[in-house]
Amino acid sequence: MVFMKNGVNARVVQIAAIILAAVMLLIVNREFGVADNGDFSRYMHGLTSKPVYINENWPQRGSEDWKRRFFREPIFYWSNDDGQSAWLTSASLFWHLGKKINQYMFHQDVINLKYLGLPFFLIHFFGLFYFLERVSPKYPNVAFVFVSGLILMTDARITAFYNSLYGETIPILTIFLIFSFFCAEQFSNSGHSQHDIKRKIFSILLLFMFLATIFSKIQYVYFILPTLLFVFYAFLSNSTSITKFKFLMLACFAVFLIGIITGITVYETKQRGISTKIYHALQRGISTNTYHALYYGILPHSKDPLQLMEQLGLPLESRELIGKLNPVGESPSINVKTFFSAIVADPNAFVHLLLCNAKQVGNFDIPLGMVYGNWSQYPPELISVFSSIFTKYSGITLSSVILLLSLALLAYPCGGTPERRFSSRVFTTILLTVILADAAVSTFDGQSEVRKHVHVASISLVMMMIHVISSMIEHLSNSRLKKTNEGYLEVYHSS
Repeated sequence: MVFMKNGVNARVVQIAAIILAAVMLLIVNREFGVADNGDFSRYMHGLTSKPVYINENWPQRGSEDWKRRFFREPIFYWSNDDGQSAWLTSASLFWHLGKKINQYMFHQDVINLKYLGLPFFLIHFFGLFYFLERVSPKYPNVAFVFVSGLILMTDARITAFYNSLYGETIPILTIFLIFSFFCAEQFSNSGHSQHDIKRKIFSILLLFMFLATIFSKIQYVYFILPTLLFVFYAFLSNSTSITKFKFLMLACFAVFLIGIITGITVYETKQRGISTKIYHALQRGISTNTYHALYYGILPHSKDPLQLMEQLGLPLESRELIGKLNPVGESPSINVKTFFSAIVADPNAFVHLLLCNAKQVGNFDIPLGMVYGNWSQYPPELISVFSSIFTKYSGITLSSVILLLSLALLAYPCGGTPERRFSSRVFTTILLTVILADAAVSTFDGQSEVRKHVHVASISLVMMMIHVISSMIEHLSNSRLKKTNEGYLEVYHSS
């Protein structure tokens, strides 16, 4: 059933959408950023030392400079005078490229985060262009994906992260490129030709972004599974046959990838051991995240926290810290092994923690200001439609419904050809992996900043909803078309 009939040219709609996307991503959305919650200091060294109008990077807690420095609003202008080493992150590749652009297009001595984040916006626009150019909105389900994808990928509240120094910028960009790639696979008129040069270029770019995501932050190491799925789909399964040699190639790639990840993880762990201590307990090497995982995570959900503390060997006098975020006083000596021991000792408490964090998937109200000059404000709802609406209805019920429907979609994928149905299954599997793994990994920081930590899962959940609804529309359209054809046949035979 053709959706766009006479008088409506699908190509004109595509061109108009591309122009709108360019205006939104390269002009409008670049005016928004995300306030620093303290994480900038992990990655900013080697780029900058402090904002230009503040005397020191960490002002006295409670002072006016401190209030302006953290949480309330994005800071765009930073001094270009730092030579220290920062935490290892693949995002540095993009930030240093943005720094070069900043030197030529803005200033030599002042870093503007709008230029530091420009590489992210450019790649994002390229991904959206690929999607809009290849997906022609001629049919109801395709038109729904086309419009929904355009609105989602120009959501200012989500893209605001590009103008920041958070490691989450890489996985956010990657998940958008995944969406563009697989939507084009399922709805592009050009099909799955191995000689499609545009598809080859985009596949290589996406593979690079997959690898960059794995090395962006240690919490995104779970992206190794989506990476292997993508490599198998994009580079191995499209050939004339799937042989043992191809599986061997995939296995070798997996071993190579795991080896690199292990080395990087060990190196970054050493960095963490030097860089992140919790207030007055610096000499004890207490990780902030591990503290949150226990005292702001599992222990508050335990039915008998004192008994659990005894099992873990934690001093009972530290029970006053349970449920407290970032205490200033002394804390017990703990590490990641303590957290794993707590999971084994009280799995019910961990399940409750996981469910508590999972309830925040789909909630985009991250308590960080995004509008310069306005404290704790978000971009207007008109240019952040999906994030605003989804936040109002987010919760475990909506997430569960979408996930259950996605499982049904795995069993009964849509698509007129086996290739399209296969791409639907791979896309669904990747999104499911990201949603579930992101929610699980967020527990390693307890309930601290959980909405930020499940941000990638929230975006993936919206994409899954679009994927599910478009598949339902296709099923309904096919059923209606089948009934119509059967009616024509009955009339033909009766005549």
